Amino acid sequence: GAGTGTACYQFKGGIGTASRRVGEFTVGALVQSNFGARRELMMLGAPIGRHFLQDYLPETGPGSIMMVIATDAPFTALQLRRLAARAAFGLARTGTVCHDGSGDFVIAFSTANPWPHWPANSTSLTMRLHEEGAVTSDFPAAPAPFTEKLIDQFFTASVESIEESVLNSLIAAETMTGRDGNTLHAIPHDRLMELLAYYHVV
Repeated sequence: GAGTGTACYQFKGGIGTASRRVGEFTVGALVQSNFGARRELMMLGAPIGRHFLQDYLPETGPGSIMMVIATDAPFTALQLRRLAARAAFGLARTGTVCHDGSGDFVIAFSTANPWPHWPANSTSLTMRLHEEGAVTSDFPAAPAPFTEKLIDQFFTASVESIEESVLNSLIAAETMTGRDGNTLHAIPHDRLMELLAYYHVV
């Protein structure tokens, strides 16, 4: 998806998605992966890219990744900015160092708050953390800040969702041939599974 020429770690890339639950809320990520050098690719901590330095290696130039984080948690604009900032950590877990000239960017939004501003007379949002760690809410009409303990769970969800979205874009992609016979190969699943088993991560 996302175009024949999109390359993720010099394999066929494109659109990837993943999500996490935080109590009753969801944090979802969608990426358009078009970045990364083969030698950098990491999966679940395993240096997968180093095993494909001579295989399926196309002549690709530098690229960028676009990332979107969405949640139904009633976050303020500042909290969404902090959530978006954590996307870089998820990206780094796949191995990239964000090369010079890369135009990587991320946006985050919440579907819970339709208001353009936080009204001065708003009713506070009440949050409860149950013993089992589930987050529940009773929210009337406007957002209120989450506690540090609660928002950390959303940060973790953001990082994990971005990481998995990148991997999803790689694994879901198919080999494609474009103009002038230029071909981007999908990562070979059989060899990938052998390597993940070798590193004891599956």
